[in-house]
Amino acid sequence: MLHGPILELATLPMAHPRCGAALLTQCAASTIIRLSIDPTTLPAGTMSRAVAIDWLARPGAGVATQENRQIGWNGLANYAGDLAVQWNVTVAPQDITEQAAIAVMGLLIHDLAQGEILQVLSIGSGGDYLVQVGGLKRPIQAESSGIRTDSNGSQSRARLSQKKTQVLMHSRAGFAAVTTFSHPQGDIVQSYLHYVCKKPRKRKGKRKRKAKP
Repeated sequence: MLHGPILELATLPMAHPRCGAALLTQCAASTIIRLSIDPTTLPAGTMSRAVAIDWLARPGAGVATQENRQIGWNGLANYAGDLAVQWNVTVAPQDITEQAAIAVMGLLIHDLAQGEILQVLSIGSGGDYLVQVGGLKRPIQAESSGIRTDSNGSQSRARLSQKKTQVLMHSRAGFAAVTTFSHPQGDIVQSYLHYVCKKPRKRKGKRKRKAKP
């Protein structure tokens, strides 16, 4: 069992003052479902789930580090119980997965990158959200994706690569996040959070003129 600091869903409004309350309202029930009910059912009374994070910080070069966290839902009984049961049969499964992945990204990007989600981006912009990250003057994009079950373990990596490319089609830098709620590695949640940046173009040097004989 992995251990690590507990990141509580209830802190989303404090982590992201501009939109965290809305994120919590939109994503809390979905996140509790994906973390504790479906696809993995946790014992009654369990209030957190371990998350193994593949974390690639700025500048996006080198090898990713492995971080351990737990995501908790203490104080959110109003999003669990009967509401979660109804939510699970009312909201489309893929929407539940995506909403849960957004909440996980919101917690991790605040914890690991001192990032604050500012606003949603329009479809076709590349990423899902505009994020202000500690140490950067300008906001960058963040793209989130969720996978309910990755049966062979390869879908997560492929999705991460796809999301990195998607971000860089419209922006010079950003974060790509992929969270998988069930996979062959066990009962933990697997999450990727990678910073990606376009490589600067090499300037062509001026050709030296040959001296006349």
